[in-house]
Amino acid sequence: EIGSGLVGSEMCIRDRYHYSAQVGLVDEITPLELEEVEDTLSESGLVDDSLACRVETVTAQSESYTLDCYLQTTPSQEELSRFVELLHRTDDVPVTLPDDGAVITEKMASLLGVEVGDTITLDGESRVTITVADITEHYVQHYIYVSDTYYETLFGEAPTANTVLVDFPVEESGAGELESQLVSLDGVSTLTLHSDTADTFSSSMESVDYAVILIIFCAAALAFVVLMNLTNINITERLRDCLLYTSDAADD
Repeated sequence: EIGSGLVGSEMCIRDRYHYSAQVGLVDEITPLELEEVEDTLSESGLVDDSLACRVETVTAQSESYTLDCYLQTTPSQEELSRFVELLHRTDDVPVTLPDDGAVITEKMASLLGVEVGDTITLDGESRVTITVADITEHYVQHYIYVSDTYYETLFGEAPTANTVLVDFPVEESGAGELESQLVSLDGVSTLTLHSDTADTFSSSMESVDYAVILIIFCAAALAFVVLMNLTNINITERLRDCLLYTSDAADD
């Protein structure tokens, strides 16, 4: 059914990502501003976990396709796994994020036409070539996951954090106050709740479902009209043949 895929995808989204919000940091954030963000998170009493990382937009290119995606860094797979689970969709073999390759998302691999062991070119602040170490299940947008070590190997410098993944109960009463405190900080540029992203995705998919239902209905109506016209033409031709045959027989 149309709705079943939507529900399954939404459940996977919520199961794979274990953080509540993404805190976007300003460009060239100062140590004092970063400390204010960290202090606000630690002193709130609501935050269960947080991870500073770098997320930047890049263009990925293979021999057959080009697309925009996000390049996300992490100190290690162990730290990333607290917030994002890297899993294969078709088997139980764990996805491994090494220090000499990248993990890319499944749809992205399909569009680029690449497999494990292939290379793709990234065009962002600089142009580099990465090796696809593994492919992970994913449902929203296209991501490339790399370790801080591999990022430094590629770009010649350690990644500078521009995002903080935060896990806190957004439904509790103090969550709104924490969100307001974060937004008011000089070092914070954006605050994106993961639940809002999931709800937006679900709403957009519901709109697509309605469009699909409308297309199916219109196609069925068109097929019915075509079949009715063909049937009427066929019946009319047979009646005409019968009349002609009757007229010829009468003349004889």
